[in-house]
Amino acid sequence: MKRILLYLFSVVATQASAQNHLAGVNLGLNLTDVSADNFFDEHRPRVGFSGGLTYTFLFANRFSLGTGLNYSQRGFLLDMVFTDETGQRIGDKHAVRYQYDYLSLPLKGGVYFGNRLRGFVNLGVIPAFLAQAKTITPVFRQNGEATMVFDVTSQVNRFDFAGLAEIGGAYVWKGRYWLLASLAYRHSLTSFTNSAYFANSEVWHRGLNLSVGVSYLLGGG
Repeated sequence: MKRILLYLFSVVATQASAQNHLAGVNLGLNLTDVSADNFFDEHRPRVGFSGGLTYTFLFANRFSLGTGLNYSQRGFLLDMVFTDETGQRIGDKHAVRYQYDYLSLPLKGGVYFGNRLRGFVNLGVIPAFLAQAKTITPVFRQNGEATMVFDVTSQVNRFDFAGLAEIGGAYVWKGRYWLLASLAYRHSLTSFTNSAYFANSEVWHRGLNLSVGVSYLLGGG
């Protein structure tokens, strides 16, 4: 019996020593667009900012579970042609900017490989909550071109749920500091439209995120 207890304690101690915690920050760029049913054809990606706090739980020196709190700018641009009162085209195409900013809580799991220079692959989901939504439209006046900003936060669905696939690398510096870079693809599983906003269309966010960050190892190393 004593041998069994000693064995169990040794297993627990070994697992505990193999568990580490990484806490850090990251910054990145989003290149986002939309996929849609029954929607505009002339849309283009929006370039936006992302950044926030990260936490990763490492175990068995190979596997990870991660989360964080991020501010993420998404959206798209819609090319439109404007005409004057006689129907004549005014200039070239002009972009209407649809901007959607979210607070997100990514949940992901993955595998690490390597030692000082490490690669990783993650899969996960991203619950997100709308912080603000705006439509920025060009208008034409006698003194030139201007823009009008419409706050549509109250019209857009407030909750978004997306799938995530991510690859990246990390450089372990002085055993404690992790310098990270990653490329992630995200695609929403929920539409941000409803009966009051782009009715009769279902529209989902999708896009790429390129990020860099630094984390500090809190565990035993």
